[in-house]
Amino acid sequence: MTLYILSAFSLNMLPISRYGQWIHLYIKEIDIPEAREILARYKDFVSAVGHQSTADLLSKLLGVKVPVNRTMVQLKGGDKAIVCQLFVRLQEGQVLSYEELLEMYETGKIKLVYVEVSEVFY
Repeated sequence: MTLYILSAFSLNMLPISRYGQWIHLYIKEIDIPEAREILARYKDFVSAVGHQSTADLLSKLLGVKVPVNRTMVQLKGGDKAIVCQLFVRLQEGQVLSYEELLEMYETGKIKLVYVEVSEVFY
């Protein structure tokens, strides 16, 4: 079981199969203290944050160094993630600065979301 820090969440991250495998997700908005509490339970985490400004914002909010790591994530049963989720649609190709991201977080346009993945086979 792995803890990820993500800058977005997508169905592409799930092992979707057409052979009867059901994936159950637990998804919950969390605040900074709860995110830090989750991080404290893990020795390590995997960052999948693709932009420096987002990594800087998450480092400040979570109180840990979140490195930039543009990588593909494939979540498995038992994996967990803290997601920095935008709740607005950006212009095509738009990259936000740290200051813009912080303002979006402070105005509720970015939220921290906790995701747990479990697999059930029928």
